[in-house]
Order: sequence, then structure tokens, then C-alpha cells
Amino acid sequence: MVTIDSRYNERHLLPPLCDILRESGADHKVFFGSYNTEDDLELLKSSGFRSYHAYPSLRSKEKFLAVFDYLSNFSHITAVHLSIWTSNIDADMAVAIASFIARTKTLRRLFLSSRPEDAYLLTAHECWATVVSSLNLNRSLRELQVDKVRLNDKGVKGLALAVASSRCIRSVHFIPCRQRDASVFIQALGETLDDNYSLLNLSIECYMEKEVSKQWFAIAEVPRRNAGVVALAAYFANGVRFDRDCAHSLEQVWRSPSLLEELVETSGLDNDVAMAWIRRRLATIEDMDVFMRLAGVVKERIQCLPLPPGDSRLQLDDLDEYCLRMVRRYLTLRDIKADDPTSIA
Repeated sequence: MVTIDSRYNERHLLPPLCDILRESGADHKVFFGSYNTEDDLELLKSSGFRSYHAYPSLRSKEKFLAVFDYLSNFSHITAVHLSIWTSNIDADMAVAIASFIARTKTLRRLFLSSRPEDAYLLTAHECWATVVSSLNLNRSLRELQVDKVRLNDKGVKGLALAVASSRCIRSVHFIPCRQRDASVFIQALGETLDDNYSLLNLSIECYMEKEVSKQWFAIAEVPRRNAGVVALAAYFANGVRFDRDCAHSLEQVWRSPSLLEELVETSGLDNDVAMAWIRRRLATIEDMDVFMRLAGVVKERIQCLPLPPGDSRLQLDDLDEYCLRMVRRYLTLRDIKADDPTSIA
């Protein structure tokens, strides 16, 4: 991969260069850095641009909207960084950004930042709330950073709920515009984040009062727990450990797209190879006898007590392998109460 760093007064040379690279089939081997709003729209077609940085104003609104009309069509743009002053965002721009976030299937990193002026603009709250609400419709985002974006309490809570309910976002960094925003964000997360098995990194950059910091400490345990689940799953997948906690973790990872993606990435293997490897390891606990041993229900195999004479009801050990596998599809190790309640997260 070759990186070409062009200065502002050299950007006009990029369109013909991109054409040459595209015609020769080498455009995927060259990286130009970030696409900027001031660049020619044709440059968006070049796979040499992987990210889009915009610092729009209402004066450049028309070009900004034109870029967002095209942006979701280009799968090579995987990162978007928007830095918009409070007075420079309006409803049209907010709708364009929100529509892109909701439609895109390839966006991995999103950075939203603002530098609030002294003027209090109610419309800015509404605009940013429109952008934040679109996160609920996105299924591709992996990393989110929100930096001093002006939101009211409802908007901050909406941001927290979008993060908590996401099955794809793995990393979140929040820099609140007001100190109160941190409290609202943390309180909303505290009510919903416990069921999240996607988030692996969560950070807030602000001063916290004592009570808020206590809540924050409890919330921060969730991404630590999720990271621990991935680590235990890796132990089982690698054959290092064969116990209840690690087997349960692998089951949990398999049901959580974000954690599964993390496990595949950290394995160092090709995606298809890693997925096949994980499936093989999961297959080792599909057998009901093995499952029950891991759960601590039996020592060797399932063996039910004889039924009274005349009672012809089927028992668990009467089921054939196919039936047992069907039962296992709806049964996980977490469904079976452990002797040690802390053994499984």
C-alpha cells in the first residue's frame, strides 16, 4: 500500500491521477488520506479515499449535501468525521447526515464533533437529535465518538439508548457539551446497558461528581465483562480450557455479532478459516451428554430413573441424537443454574 500525502494546493492534481490508477487497476493499492468537502465529487469514486472529513458551514451547504447524496454508494468510505459549529448546522444537513447513517452498510467509524458558541440555538438541539436518532437504524458502525455535540436531556438519553441497544458498536468515546450531559448519559446507560453484549470499550471525558462516578464505575464493568467473555471464548476455541465458563462464553460470543467479530479479528486467522474453527469447537458441545457434563448436571452421561410400570412417557435419555440436537438449539449453559452463581457472567 502506497500513501500519497497531497497539500491543499496540490489537490487539483488528484483527479487525473485517480483516473490513471483506476484504468490500470491499481487504485486499491494507493491511499490518499481523507476526502474533503472542497475536493471534486468525482474523487469519491476512487478507492484510494477511505475516510471523509468535513468542516461544513452554511455557505458550503450545497456541496456538503451533494457529497452525502453520493456517500452511501461508495463502500470504500468506512470512516466519516464531521466537525460542525453549532450555528452551521440546519435541518437539511441533519437529515442528510441521518439518512446516510441509516442507509450505509459499510461505515465503521463515525466522529461527530461541534464547538458550541455562546449563542443558544434551539434548532441545533433538534438537528443533532435527528442525527443521533439515526444510530438506531445503523447495522455497520463499530466505533463512535461524540465530542461536545449540543443536545438537550432527551437527545443525550437517546444517544445512550442507541449505544446500549446496538449490536454492532464496539467502542464509544463521549465528550459531553455540559457536565449535566454526563449525568444524564450515565443514568440512561445504567438502566439499559447490562443486557449489552457488543460494547468492548466505553469512555467519557469529563469531570464527574462522586455519585455519578459510582454509577459510572458500575456501567464500565459491562465492556470489561464483554472483553472477558471474548477472552474465555478464545481459551475454549484454542483448546486451552474445556470448562463450563469458557464453553458458555463461546456460546455467548456466537450469539453476539460484535463479540464474534472481535474473536475472529483477534485470532489472527482469515475470516472464513476462523469461522470454521469456531464452528468446529461449538460442535464439540452439541452432544447432550457433553453439554450436561459441562453444566455439572451429570458426571458421565444422561440416565433417567426407570418409570413405574405402565408409564410409557418419553424421558430425556429416550430421545435420539436428532431430537437432542433440536433441544440444544434452545438451551444454553446460562439456562442451567450453576452451583457457583458467579461462575458465569
